[in-house]
Amino acid sequence: MQNLNAARWKPQANGNFSGTVYEVGIYTAFDTDEPVDTWVNPVTGDTREVWPFFGGPLSVEIGPDGIVTGPEATLKPKEMRLDVLGDRVIAANQSAFSFPNPFKEEQWPKEAGGPTFFWDSHYYFNANLADLLNPDTTSVISAVQFQNLVSFHPWLGMGKTPGRTYGKGLGAKLRSLDDLPSAPRALLERRAPEIFDLDGWTRPRIDFVEYMQQRRPG
Repeated sequence: MQNLNAARWKPQANGNFSGTVYEVGIYTAFDTDEPVDTWVNPVTGDTREVWPFFGGPLSVEIGPDGIVTGPEATLKPKEMRLDVLGDRVIAANQSAFSFPNPFKEEQWPKEAGGPTFFWDSHYYFNANLADLLNPDTTSVISAVQFQNLVSFHPWLGMGKTPGRTYGKGLGAKLRSLDDLPSAPRALLERRAPEIFDLDGWTRPRIDFVEYMQQRRPG
């Protein structure tokens, strides 16, 4: 998957920062930038339509006491300690989140899993210590590493098959969209142009909800 997250931040009177976050993800053939539109389920043999990831706008507030995300977000971060390793600062978070599965077996026999949907995530930011200590720096570049363990998404059509998907993301915070590599940028411009026009992205988009609205049960 090629994934891009964009956010806008504003300082608040209490010293925190509030943000509006937008995120898209387009599935690709393994280790390439080539999009895939269908996927053969190795358990059932069904050919499934690949469903892109859209999430936003989502609300976030960050401050000394932690991170609070809005009700739509599947990430509910709990801060871990900061570690300084040489000239690097590691800021880690963890999130254990679950919610009632809206896909019911009697209506969605191929999409529904268990009664509870689990979404566990772990990630960290790796930044330069000198950049963080510089009072004149308002935006610090960081490397990002992300992992999650998530119940099977309905589009996979796993039915009652037990298990979850495992995801690992490697990336970086960018100074601007101009720093995006050309291949993933071209892919995202074709498949998720909304992320390049945040002023025009006003309608809430949640992939779960859109799948349920646009696909027939089963």
